[in-house]
Amino acid sequence: MRIGEVLDALATPGNTVARVAKEQAGIGEKRLRTVLNTAGYEFRNKGQKGWFYIGEGQEPLEKDLSDYITVSNTTAQSTAPINNKRQVIYSRSDLAKNDKGYQVNDTLGQSQFTKEELTTLKEMIQEYIQEKRNQTSRDRLHIRIMKLKKEERTRKTVVMSESVAKKFDDFAEKMKFNKSDILELALMDFISSYDQEE
Repeated sequence: MRIGEVLDALATPGNTVARVAKEQAGIGEKRLRTVLNTAGYEFRNKGQKGWFYIGEGQEPLEKDLSDYITVSNTTAQSTAPINNKRQVIYSRSDLAKNDKGYQVNDTLGQSQFTKEELTTLKEMIQEYIQEKRNQTSRDRLHIRIMKLKKEERTRKTVVMSESVAKKFDDFAEKMKFNKSDILELALMDFISSYDQEE
């Protein structure tokens, strides 16, 4: 995805960095912010809000996000020279038995990675797992609220006990979410759990 496309998506009302990162760019929110900062952009929350180019030269609108993604795991980097020759790594299931022992199947070799590429893939997977592991219940709730369909709204009056109403108010205040969104998610979960019994 190009930087210009990301900025256009972020300029769309209702879009957040988290939503654009996950749904369109396919990376984590923190990584997208880092990429934009590395590309020369900064977010301003005062005055005219949004992402503004502060770098030198021409804006890199046509550059791809991957041009700015760097590997953050320093423990995986080594001082040994990088070997860019492709090395095929086979598992026992990739090999066919013959009378001389094992030999590589002829159908292999379509997707081969260098050691450097494998290391990078492993680091990306570890970062994804770490982001998931560090995700709080508030983060998960935020993601679910962001996925709610934006459709026509209707007003409903709900009567409930004071103790439940107090817990609901306290929860909404603590999480800093709109009560309507929380209630809509709760009702969807409730209906789907009992709707399956029919």
